[in-house]
Amino acid sequence: MKKVGKILATCALVSSVTISSLSLESKTFAAYDYGSVMFQNSNANVNSSFNRTKAADYAKKYATYNTRNTYYANYGSNSDGGDCTNFASQILHDGGDLPFYGTKGKNANTVDWFYYGSDVTSPTNLNGRTSSWTGAHQYRTFWGDTDSGNGRHAYSMIKYSIQDAYDHFDELNADLWPGDQVQFADSSAHTTHTVTVDSYGGGILYVSQHSTNDNNYENWFSGKNLKEIIKARKDTGTSAYVYTIKVKKSST
Repeated sequence: MKKVGKILATCALVSSVTISSLSLESKTFAAYDYGSVMFQNSNANVNSSFNRTKAADYAKKYATYNTRNTYYANYGSNSDGGDCTNFASQILHDGGDLPFYGTKGKNANTVDWFYYGSDVTSPTNLNGRTSSWTGAHQYRTFWGDTDSGNGRHAYSMIKYSIQDAYDHFDELNADLWPGDQVQFADSSAHTTHTVTVDSYGGGILYVSQHSTNDNNYENWFSGKNLKEIIKARKDTGTSAYVYTIKVKKSST
């Protein structure tokens, strides 16, 4: 079955068995009629070693609080802002085999991307992490574009209004593959949340995420309908923009 970008996705729930079987279907690549291309990497082979299958498997395996990878600290307290981007980083590195960027203790913010310990790295704390590992906006600065920097380490980044992302979800569906990521931003374009595609089927992308520790970790999950998440954030006014991060060009 071919999954065509211009077919409007439904909101029907699909069983885990169905998702698994549908994830084998092919789909066409997107043309960006509604999203704004923030950048497309001039190196078509950037991140070619990224393993989409392993990234998606990691996302599903470690998505809940009880199954999280305890090597990493939990940043799920409200004061820390939530554990979503820490998990997104793990998926790319531990799951997808992308290497760390940078040197221990040198660049603590958005130039580098690594995790050797729970606190922010410094010349006196070599076994630390960069803010780009855990902070949603700093992560976007490293992998894509923000007003404070353009790391552009991904293959591409596309920006949508939250309304266009919902109304024209077929465009996101045609573009993204397991292991690719989606970020949400508020009306000032400040990035607040990160999720990872873990499977697809029937016109829908399914995602994994960590979040805050509230409500018995109910927002730590895998296999949730991305279009429904976009709708919820649109209807509540939680987000104004959606940014897609395509980690590498190839779908495999």
